Amino acid sequence: MKPVVCRAHAGHVTCSASDEAARITAEWKPAPSADALLGGAALQRRGQRGASIRQLQADLERHCPGEVPLAIDGVFGPKTEARVRAFQARHGLAVDGVVGDETRAQLDAMTMRDLLLDERFERLPKSTQETILQREADATPESRRHLIEVITSEPFSALPVEAQANLLEWNPIEARIVMGV
Repeated sequence: MKPVVCRAHAGHVTCSASDEAARITAEWKPAPSADALLGGAALQRRGQRGASIRQLQADLERHCPGEVPLAIDGVFGPKTEARVRAFQARHGLAVDGVVGDETRAQLDAMTMRDLLLDERFERLPKSTQETILQREADATPESRRHLIEVITSEPFSALPVEAQANLLEWNPIEARIVMGV
């Protein structure tokens, strides 16, 4: 069965199965999973798509805004690559348009910095803030990303302060699983 390609023209859309649709579909590859990225075993690059690319696009839009908003569509195309290159240049990283360990570490560091400046963080008890800072200081890139995901999740924000403090005592990967993030 051939893939279907749809085109809009003259106010209507036509769809057809074709060899061109097969070629277009074959060009896109699934993006690495979040766990593969966190373990440093994968790169994000043009031609990939998926949830980890949506997260990358959201991070880029937040930390490297452009004149035109970046679509958060999960497709690592030319606009996402250009934004990655701009981010890398702005932060003194090797400019290759590929998100590897150094680019991901810089994005995560900026996300953590933003978290620490967030009013939700300021409202936490001092002891909880200190726990977060200690966990972040001792974190591997993988556990830092999990910690960020837990702390910025809506379920975490909805917990009573005591439950937040208890959850922060857990391994960030286990906490992320329990929180469903």
